[in-house]
Amino acid sequence: MQTTAIRNMQHGIDISRSGSVDIQSFNSYFPISTPTDVVIESPAGTNFDGVSVGSGSLLNLGDTKLRITNPGQPWGGNTAGVFVSDGGTLSAGANLVISGSQGQGVFVTNNSHASLAGSSITGSGHGLVVANLSTVAVAGSNPLTQISGNGTDLFCDSRSLITGGANVANATSVQCGNLLAGDNVPLP
Repeated sequence: MQTTAIRNMQHGIDISRSGSVDIQSFNSYFPISTPTDVVIESPAGTNFDGVSVGSGSLLNLGDTKLRITNPGQPWGGNTAGVFVSDGGTLSAGANLVISGSQGQGVFVTNNSHASLAGSSITGSGHGLVVANLSTVAVAGSNPLTQISGNGTDLFCDSRSLITGGANVANATSVQCGNLLAGDNVPLP
């Protein structure tokens, strides 16, 4: 998927049943002079999820930006910019930009995984939420992953884990007992 704008949809992209979506520029023969961004925006406030990734599915971000603005609902819940559930996987580098989510920025739940490296999640109810036996790996990158200006920047429950906390910039509100600075538990 590339060069696409999705507006005022309840779910901008819905990936389920072991499906896969790549956000990637596919013109490998000639340089593209215009942006190939994929934009999901909800100025009418009708959006529940910018992207829903469930049931063993994958959202993979390549060299094309995925910009999600104003997703979610004011009551929060499991509405999000990117909602990853039920064994789903999000693989995002610096090309994931979520701003102004009325719900959560990225919500990873029910034995799911996300990897972030240089992403930006700002102005949401919760920036990054990890729950119900799920994991998030934040890899080192230049720039660092920006998670700031959210009601709560980082949240994880007692059965979930965020690694690479040292690679998160400007998170001031953190509620996560299982936040590791590095990639793994310190070895003896």
